[in-house]
Amino acid sequence: MTVDEKIIALVDPEHFKHIPKMVKKHAINGPLSLIKREHADLYKKFEEGTETKEDEQEMSEIINGIFIQRMKKHGFIK
Repeated sequence: MTVDEKIIALVDPEHFKHIPKMVKKHAINGPLSLIKREHADLYKKFEEGTETKEDEQEMSEIINGIFIQRMKKHGFIK
């Protein structure tokens, strides 16, 4: 499993139901790039496979927060 797959696995599956298929790839790659840039230390732990349960919880909050924020911005949820 790649680092990106590990992170996407933490996203609430309900979020994917609201994203149109034609933009799903962009909706996934954008937040991953943002995390890679803004949370480089945490991303690196996932890349190396040294993440802890606390790291997984933190990453889950980050990635789900980004998805919620962007879905609201684009009108996919209220």
